[in-house]
Amino acid sequence: MAIGCSDVVNTLEGLLNSAGYVIHNGNAETGATVQDESGPEWWFTWAAPGMADCESGPTCSISLEALASAVQHWLANASIPLHLND
Repeated sequence: MAIGCSDVVNTLEGLLNSAGYVIHNGNAETGATVQDESGPEWWFTWAAPGMADCESGPTCSISLEALASAVQHWLANASIPLHLND
């Protein structure tokens, strides 16, 4: 099975969505989004159950930059508990 870049992007988007991330397109200053990906800016938001508000990522000029910043945020905030042998 051949995998292309779009498959990797779609997989990452799905994983991020499952973790509470959303990639937005529009005007980051006003928060106005557009549906046709014609906005000048891209950013992500992240919210998890129990959070009082969401976190917003940096404003980016292209969608892949916003996706990469969301992945970086996700990894930086991920925690994997270590099970150490006594």
